[in-house]
Amino acid sequence: MHSLRYAVLTNVFMLGLVTVVSCSSKSSSQSQVCVPNETRSCVGPGACNGVQACAADGNSWSPCNCGSAPLDGGQGGAGAGNGATGGSAQVNEVLPNYVLIDDMEGTSASNGPIKLDPGVAGLVPGYWGDWRSTGNASNTMAPDPLTYSVLSTPHTTLNGVTSTHAVHLKCLTADLYGYCEAGMWLVQREGDAGTVPDAQSVGGDVTLRVPYDVSAHHGIVFWGISSAANQVKVMFNNVDTDVFGDKCGQSDAASDQCWDSFSKYVKLTDTWQKFEVKFSDLSQEGWGYAVPSGKFDATTVYKLSFVVNGPASASAPAVTADIWIDDIYFE
Repeated sequence: MHSLRYAVLTNVFMLGLVTVVSCSSKSSSQSQVCVPNETRSCVGPGACNGVQACAADGNSWSPCNCGSAPLDGGQGGAGAGNGATGGSAQVNEVLPNYVLIDDMEGTSASNGPIKLDPGVAGLVPGYWGDWRSTGNASNTMAPDPLTYSVLSTPHTTLNGVTSTHAVHLKCLTADLYGYCEAGMWLVQREGDAGTVPDAQSVGGDVTLRVPYDVSAHHGIVFWGISSAANQVKVMFNNVDTDVFGDKCGQSDAASDQCWDSFSKYVKLTDTWQKFEVKFSDLSQEGWGYAVPSGKFDATTVYKLSFVVNGPASASAPAVTADIWIDDIYFE
């Protein structure tokens, strides 16, 4: 398991009551989730009115404290996780932790690098790219090459963070079983400055591509919106389904057994929504190389993609999509 630099975003809840308060924005800090040593009110055990404090490093909030334990941003001793009412201690339950993959803000290139810290010597964060099928001359995709796009109206994502940029993919796909795709390489080998910032498989140095272990996490969360209802396939390429893994396509010189990657479909609407995709919910569609175990190998992931499929029949009309993907975290 690789060591990751965790940007921990913690919300504490008891008895079904959740307090979520904005404590930072991307414009003020890319890594902190709250102002160090800041305090805020909260609802604790037994619906008591309490206070919690931001850690000294700004990466987490302490449990909600109603007077029984010191406020230390979650860094205290054994009693720091408890609240007490009427002389009986109750342990707070903590929501999942999140590790930032990418927030699309403040990067050195227009398509990255993403914010995920590999935590492994010789590896650096990956970059975004976009791809589309070319079976019909009327197919279009923009922006191409993909760039982070400014949101006309900023919106709020995890824990009150304000987002001003997102990944935008607008396309028309007319060919049978065609597709358009925006995706990111999670990590890549450290190389020359001139070769690293190109996430495309054509034109970039493909020798930099390496799989990455994400098995410490349960899945991802992200925010999405579309001008029309669009089914989006959230897809993970790994050594079993990517040509770089040398497993799929071995009996087919054209390698068209590849890319039947583990995925899950979500439906975007014209309102920003938070989506959760668990690794345990991923499956193959069944048209390509069938992984013998039938299970997604989260230890060998190359790429995370968001795909809009083209027509599923020859008589179906072209598929249009105008989607935005924002603030992606491991959960």
